[in-house]
Amino acid sequence: MPTLSPEYILLALLLITPGFIATLIAISLGVVEKEVTDTELLGFSLVSSLIIDTVFIAIYQMAGGTVSTLSSTRTIFFTPQFRADLVLGLLTASVALGVVYAVGLTYDVPKQIRRRLWSRNAYSRHHRQPWEGGLENAHEVCVITSDRELVNGILSEYSRVGKERQLVLENPSWLNRSSGEMDNHGEHSVVLLEDDIQRLSIITTKNDKSDTN
Repeated sequence: MPTLSPEYILLALLLITPGFIATLIAISLGVVEKEVTDTELLGFSLVSSLIIDTVFIAIYQMAGGTVSTLSSTRTIFFTPQFRADLVLGLLTASVALGVVYAVGLTYDVPKQIRRRLWSRNAYSRHHRQPWEGGLENAHEVCVITSDRELVNGILSEYSRVGKERQLVLENPSWLNRSSGEMDNHGEHSVVLLEDDIQRLSIITTKNDKSDTN
């Protein structure tokens, strides 16, 4: 069994850290709103490290290097001297995988996969919650507020993944009870907090909007 020398500790960091780098880049660039638990972060990081290290060592061997045992892995970075260029290559691979993850999250590739898997299911299945699933394709909405006011607007933003239910409506119009018409008070947008919202109706969807263009 190899002794726990500083060289082995550094090697362990070089082999494990890339996954954490890739995961943190994915969470940052991909704007992951869900709170990631320590267990999820650790598991995803270790799997990412395994992917990066496997590809890195495979490329190293294709280039003429040899790695026959786990202990011989240290020869990659420390023989005949410390190989800063290989460390830089490993970090580059980490960043690249993190960007790939982020692109997948941005375009919601997991959602597309789920849709294909459940396309023949007779029941609607959404991986988040009705609030987010229902508003996912909403364009114009109507809200009855807690003080019985009625407001229409274009849905600009909404809270996700179990957070307080909040909305941002652009070009809001409020019901004038005297005239029975919708009036715009010159507001560009309005933020409705959870306590402000009593009922929400979807008037048009993004598909309706694209059909009229």
